[in-house]
Amino acid sequence: MESVSPPFWAEGPIPPARLATYFIGRSEDVERLRKRWYQRAPARSVILGPARTGKRSLVAASLVGSERDVVPVRVRVDRLLPGTPLGLVEALLSSFQGKMDRTEWMRLTRLAHYGPADDAPLEALRALAAPLDRIPTGPAKTPLRPVVVFEGAERLAELPEEALSALDDLLATTRAHVVALAAHVPSVLVERVPTLFGPTGTRTLRPATLSKKEATDFVRARFAAVQCQPAPEALELLLDYAAGDPGSLQLLGARCHDVLRRKGKGRLTEEDVVEGLYLALESLPPEWTRILGELKGRGRDVFVALAVLPQPNVATIGRRIHLDGKNVSVLLGRLVERGAPVEKVGRGRFRITHRLLAEWIKKEWAVVG
Repeated sequence: MESVSPPFWAEGPIPPARLATYFIGRSEDVERLRKRWYQRAPARSVILGPARTGKRSLVAASLVGSERDVVPVRVRVDRLLPGTPLGLVEALLSSFQGKMDRTEWMRLTRLAHYGPADDAPLEALRALAAPLDRIPTGPAKTPLRPVVVFEGAERLAELPEEALSALDDLLATTRAHVVALAAHVPSVLVERVPTLFGPTGTRTLRPATLSKKEATDFVRARFAAVQCQPAPEALELLLDYAAGDPGSLQLLGARCHDVLRRKGKGRLTEEDVVEGLYLALESLPPEWTRILGELKGRGRDVFVALAVLPQPNVATIGRRIHLDGKNVSVLLGRLVERGAPVEKVGRGRFRITHRLLAEWIKKEWAVVG
């Protein structure tokens, strides 16, 4: 089982909540694998990836071992802008309020506003390290390092140079874990904040891309881990539906395996895949279901029928989802109006290409990785 590596996670560990999706096996095997992911945790991390790829969830899993053991300090970088030194310190102190010792918090606030030097705000920023290290991390029996998470860290590049230099001094001094979540890393951050954005110790999260062969091997490896294999037609249906997208492929594979495990079969059939597709669509994230929100009744089930029937017609779809032909025709018409590659070839009959349909779904629903 441990050789099955989910391609969606190119580097870095996997959040505990997602282990059940990406790994198939006994619970004790999954737990042992989870603990092994926790063994190494860099003090400075940059996690790269587009929105909604689990970057925030990755923080707890990769750095501290359990979300219950730590209370991360979240710093939204967009609130640090426009980035005057005083504004930067005020925004950081606001993020730390309630977590940092109140006496220390008041002292730094006074220093930033009324310090004797002209660069008092920058001095207050550099002085944040010691009280930051003493932030309590939760109910853990052994004290853990605090975790500071900069969300939208690519926008740090909009801060002035002196603020970036002071921030780098702070990061070089504190013993807290510091994590930057970013879509990309501008070169100015590599130059001005090397403590965090330098090449050493950085782990990244990127959605991978799969060839047809890689996707096929991945599906076979998943099911081989539990001594079963998908039938050829079921495998083809899985791959066509996912259109080579690793995130979709893993979601569908996990749901289809749930069906297989519940029925106690040793082989995944096309009917199992159909049932797995229903389960998968029930658990899609909100951004995937934008188009389905415009459909009435069983629009979701209409799409499943389109995805799995070779030459669908209103009668067969209606029987599958228990709707009359008129309602099915209305729902299909709305899909066609949105540009779905569904061609009407006769009264109540339609022609589709599964791969084109899957590619359209990815584009229309803005599926990420």
